[in-house]
Amino acid sequence: MTIKSIGLLQWRIDDSLHLEENKRGFSVDHRYIPIPRQPEKFQEFLAKFIGIIEGEFPESGGECDACKYLEKIGYQY
Repeated sequence: MTIKSIGLLQWRIDDSLHLEENKRGFSVDHRYIPIPRQPEKFQEFLAKFIGIIEGEFPESGGECDACKYLEKIGYQY
């Protein structure tokens, strides 16, 4: 089979849904964004991505936005 198109599927949460008692969901707006097929660049991207997710975690810090995210949104842990 030949792949004729590649792209990004973008989802944006649109609304929350009350499905049943104690069950919630959400609806999304979505779109497909076609991109040029470049297998070599895609392989390079995958290698870098795998390196990041398998790599060492950076040191946390008091000024790190990622480290403070849950606190910023009011999450109590």
